[in-house]
Amino acid sequence: MKKNLPALALASMLVLTGCDRLGIGNPFSENEVSCGSEEVKGILIQLVRDRTEGETVKTFDDDDFKEQAFADIGIAHIRNMVERLDIGIDEVRTTEKTASSGKLKCEATLRLEIPEDIVGYAAAANRAIGGSNKKTPDFFERHYRKEGAYYIKTIAYSVQQTDDKRKIFAELNQADDVIRPVSELVSMALMKEPLDTARKMNEELEAAEAEAQEARAAEEAAAQEALGQEQEAARVSEWEERYQLARSEFEQFWKGLPPAVQNKLQASQKTWKSGMDKICASKAKAEGETPNGIKISELVCRTAETEARLEGLYNRKKAVIDEMVRESDKKERAAKAALDGAVQALPADIAETVMPEYRNWQNGLNAKCADGDEYGLAQSDCRIRETDAKTKEIRGYLIE
Repeated sequence: MKKNLPALALASMLVLTGCDRLGIGNPFSENEVSCGSEEVKGILIQLVRDRTEGETVKTFDDDDFKEQAFADIGIAHIRNMVERLDIGIDEVRTTEKTASSGKLKCEATLRLEIPEDIVGYAAAANRAIGGSNKKTPDFFERHYRKEGAYYIKTIAYSVQQTDDKRKIFAELNQADDVIRPVSELVSMALMKEPLDTARKMNEELEAAEAEAQEARAAEEAAAQEALGQEQEAARVSEWEERYQLARSEFEQFWKGLPPAVQNKLQASQKTWKSGMDKICASKAKAEGETPNGIKISELVCRTAETEARLEGLYNRKKAVIDEMVRESDKKERAAKAALDGAVQALPADIAETVMPEYRNWQNGLNAKCADGDEYGLAQSDCRIRETDAKTKEIRGYLIE
């Protein structure tokens, strides 16, 4: 006789024994338990359903969720969605049987038929929070393979009867890997409507803010238009002073840079100046409605651009100088190596004549190149030039 228990009777006999383990009263105690019996399948299906519901409840019990748009999602919403999942167990196989305890180790294929709207809601919610655009969310697809109308996963579990054979217990191995993706899918699907509501509210708030900004802009335009010529003239004078102050500070900073650094930055400085002229002329033309208004807009722009350029150069100064010092050191070492090679190549008779003067030159090199800047760039350039010249001179003896 096939042992198909009615669903209500099965549910009434289930005994919760732990997060990953369920037991059931065994009405067929005269029969040996098997991995694929309908009773065992029923236990596993109920275990997956209960664990999915429990994990999903935990998600929405989190304080962060309670304070957000998901606060209204309760146990009834969760249970209703979990109950819509069609869960089945197929392709059951026994992998091990312990004779002494009667414990069976089993494998099977867990088959989920998930309504399209649940998958669609989960995918939409996943996209809304920055996830992928896939029809099935990544976090679920990584664990469950799509096969026809089903999502399937291989599961491992154990089955054992009590000594009196009055109860059957089934325990799911690695339950988190089985349950968590399903719970996450359900949770994400439940989030879809609250996310839509929150997005709609945000759009309405943004629209209201945009209208407010437009209103403020109109008020500012009206106030600007109301300014008299005398007020505009006063503003022109004020911004001329501010622009001149910004230029003065910039020029003072620029003059304080070593010439080598100025040369390094000269190209970018010209590009910036040309860009500022174009940007500020265009901005003034777009914003100004009167001759003085155009002039004020241009001065405001030039002041802001000059101050920003000065701040940028302040921030870049150390990095540029450090880079140039490293480059200069590298060139100086290369020049010194070339000179050393030329000296070492001198024949003994020529070296005897040349070396006294060469040593005098070496001893006086630092003194000759002492004048320069605080970073030593000019001094290094001087030493490089002198070293290159001396190398050329020494190599001249070799040609002779």
